Amino acid sequence: PNPVIDLLTIQSDLLIDQINIYSLEGRLVDIQILGSALRHDVQLNLSAGLYILEGVQNQQKQFTTKILVE
Repeated sequence: PNPVIDLLTIQSDLLIDQINIYSLEGRLVDIQILGSALRHDVQLNLSAGLYILEGVQNQQKQFTTKILVE
C-alpha cells in the first residue's frame, strides 16, 4: 500500500458513501460518512501503522484495501 500521512485520496470505479477503518487486529478505529462519489479526499487522524480500509455503499461492502499511515 502507498503510505499516507494525514490526507487519503480514494479513487474507485464503485460509488462509496462510507469508509470503515480497522486495525490489523480487526478493531474498528474510524468511520467516515462521505457523499456518494467515485473520488474522496479523507482527512485521517490515526497513529502510524497498517490499517484495513473498507469502502461501503448503501451499507454493503464494495472493496477492502490496506493503507499504511506514517
